[in-house]
Amino acid sequence: MVVEITPIGIQTLHWRFYIIWTVFNAAFVPIVYLFYPETAGRTLEDIDRFFREDAKVIVFRDKDATSEKRPLKYVEHEQS
Repeated sequence: MVVEITPIGIQTLHWRFYIIWTVFNAAFVPIVYLFYPETAGRTLEDIDRFFREDAKVIVFRDKDATSEKRPLKYVEHEQS
């Protein structure tokens, strides 16, 4: 989609297209921070369990969703 839109946008809007591009890209920083849980260091089963049990839309306040290490509750669940 980017490949299709960029040439037309530059031809039509000239330098103003870069302002639109910058705004869209800057908007993704808070979106990723607020809505995407951390997936590094987790198994697919952990991620599946997170989405099945915790149906929160905003995840930045959830320590299990934002911690870089694998949460203890997932380790305990796997061992039991």
